[in-house]
Amino acid sequence: MNHRLYVNKSDKATSVISKVIKSASEEVLLYIPRQTEFASSRNNFALLKREAETAGKKVSIESVDDDVLELATTAGLVAMNPFLGRRRRTEDEEEREAEPEISEEAPPPSSPKRFVIALTITVFLAAGLTFAATNLARANIKLVFEKLDWDFVGTLNVAAGTRESSFSGSQINLRGARFTEKKNLTKSYPAHGTGFIERKAKGRVTIYNAYDAQPQTLVVTTRLEAPDGRIYRIDNEVTVPGAKVIGGEITPVGIEVSVTADKAGPESNLTEATTFRIPGFEGSPRYNGFYAESKGSITGGAIGDMKSPTDEDIRLAKVDAARALEEATRSQVLVNLPPEVKILDGAYEFALTDETVDETVDASGNFSVTVYGEGRVIGFREPEIFEAVGKKLEADQGFELAPKDYKVEYSNVSVDFENNVLTAAVSIDSVWTRPFDAEALKLEARGKNETDLRTLIFGVPGVESGEVRLWPFWTRRVPDNTERIIIDVE
Repeated sequence: MNHRLYVNKSDKATSVISKVIKSASEEVLLYIPRQTEFASSRNNFALLKREAETAGKKVSIESVDDDVLELATTAGLVAMNPFLGRRRRTEDEEEREAEPEISEEAPPPSSPKRFVIALTITVFLAAGLTFAATNLARANIKLVFEKLDWDFVGTLNVAAGTRESSFSGSQINLRGARFTEKKNLTKSYPAHGTGFIERKAKGRVTIYNAYDAQPQTLVVTTRLEAPDGRIYRIDNEVTVPGAKVIGGEITPVGIEVSVTADKAGPESNLTEATTFRIPGFEGSPRYNGFYAESKGSITGGAIGDMKSPTDEDIRLAKVDAARALEEATRSQVLVNLPPEVKILDGAYEFALTDETVDETVDASGNFSVTVYGEGRVIGFREPEIFEAVGKKLEADQGFELAPKDYKVEYSNVSVDFENNVLTAAVSIDSVWTRPFDAEALKLEARGKNETDLRTLIFGVPGVESGEVRLWPFWTRRVPDNTERIIIDVE
C-alpha cells in the first residue's frame, strides 16, 4: 500500500528525500504542490530517484502543476495529476510507439426513442449525483503532528500558601489545599464483669453567658446545681464565650462541656431537660447571667451488685471505636473533596481528640464508648503540574505545547500539617504536541478544493504529515456542513 507524503513549499531536497527514505512503506506517493522549492530544479527529481532506488523505495509523484509533472517524468519518475486522472509518461514510455488505431464506422444515428431513453437516464444520473454531492459528500482529513518527548525526575512541593504553580530546576511547586472533617461515633460493646458498683451519673450540658460580652473561665469541678438541689461538676476547665451585645440587647452564647454527678447512685440520673445555676456566683449579678442546660440525659449513676465492663472490655472498646471512627472520617473527607483534587497515599492524617465511656450496662448487657476525631488531608490539582511544565517548554521551544499523553508516579510522600505543606518525589513521562483546534480547521476548510485544502492543513503549526480524501470520488470541494468533515489526529 502506498504511503502518501506531502512536500511543504519550503522543504529542501535533503528534507524531502529523508522523508521518503524513512517511510515505513516500500511504495511512496509524493504530493508536490505548486511553487515549492523542491520543484525548482530537475536535479532534485533525479537525485530523489537515485536515492530512492538505492534505498529500495518505489516513488511516484502527484501534483496539479504541469511543470512539476514534466520535471518528474524527464527524471524518470511516474507522475500524475490527481484531479484529471492522467499520468505523465516517462521518457522510456514515450519511446514506445503506439499501435495504429483501427477506425470503425460510426454507428448509425440513434432513433428518437433511444434519444429519449438516454436523456431520461442522464437526467436521473445527474439528479442522483447532485443529491449525493449535496447530502453524502464528506472530507476525511488525517493529520500527524510532530511530537516532543519530555521526561522528568525531581521533587513536588505542594503548599496551601503557594499562590501560583511554577517549575524551577528539579522542583515543581504547586498550589495546595487542606481539607478537614470532624466527626464523632458512639458504639455499644458487651460487658463481661460483675461486682459491687458505685457509679456517678455522667452527661453533657451547655453553659451559657447571658451576662456580658466578656468571656468567663470556669475551673475544673465547678459546680452546677439543678432546681431540686442535685449537684454536678464540670470535668474540664472551660472558657465560656462572651455574649453578643447589640444595641443593649444581649444574646446568650454557650459552650458544651461534660459533667459528672457529685454523688454516686441512681438518684443522680436525669432523663429530662434541666436548667442549672452556678452556686459559685450566688450573691453576684453573674448568678442570673450564667446558666447551663442539659439537652440529653445524664445517666449511669448506680450502686450495688451488677454487671459492668472490665478494664479489658473498656480498652478493647476504645481501640475498636477509634478504628471505626478513623475509617468513617476518612471516607467522609474523600467524599466531600472536589472531584479534580488529587490525593496521594500518605497525605491523610487522623487524630483522636476525645473519648468518653458510659459504663452503664443496658438491658442487653452492653456499655457504650463515644469517640471524637478529626481527619485532615492535603491535596492538589494534577493538571497544574502540566500547566507549570507547559510554561517552561514554551519558553524553551519558543511556541506553545500541550500534553498529548503522560504518566506520573509519586513516592516518598511527606506531610507537615502544621505548615500545610506536602512534599513527594515525582517521575513524569510525557509526550507533547502543538495545540490544535479541530473545529476552527473545519470552519476554514469549508468549500475549499483539494489543493487549497492541502495547503491549509500543511499550514497548521506542528503538522508533520497528512492525508486528504474527498468522497464520493467525483467530489471536488469540501462540504460546507462541518459535521461532514472528519478530522483524525495522530
